[in-house]
Amino acid sequence: MKTLPAAILAALILSGCSSATLQFASDPEGAVVRTSGNGSVLGTTPFSVSVDPDSLARYATSPGCYRLPYGYDFIWESGAKVSTASPLDMCSMTSGKNQVFRFSFSRPKDAPGLETDLRVALKNAQERARREAERAAQLENEQLMMDMGWGGWGWGWGPMYMGPGPRFRPPPPPPPPPHRR
Repeated sequence: MKTLPAAILAALILSGCSSATLQFASDPEGAVVRTSGNGSVLGTTPFSVSVDPDSLARYATSPGCYRLPYGYDFIWESGAKVSTASPLDMCSMTSGKNQVFRFSFSRPKDAPGLETDLRVALKNAQERARREAERAAQLENEQLMMDMGWGGWGWGWGPMYMGPGPRFRPPPPPPPPPHRR
């Protein structure tokens, strides 16, 4: 989870639903997101921040809608920049107890340095794919260990050892018939 500036944390600790998520995305990805009020860095797109929905209460304007006292700046490696309105009006993309707020901006087309931003986006996407592949391999390995008996009986049992498989031995030959004379 990313750290939010004190203003939004205070704002997001006072409302009434089970969860609230702020999702930040940009095209191309890799923009640094800052609050326009104090310049606090929230993260690099794409990312999500989970917040306590009760903290949004003092900013509520109507059910599911809020007015934050500041906006956000999306700044790419090349220096290209897009800003939201400040103060920022936002409404949840979902209804009910799990609120989702999405912020997505495209890089200005006329800003110089597009190739720089595309290289950063490619590098970020490759790194994310590598991390996801590592996580998938780790989960597969953990599942394999569980399938082999690693955790079903508590600490210290380890994988179940069955020993060598049963050996098949053919039945002994029948005894020879008695000789008659």
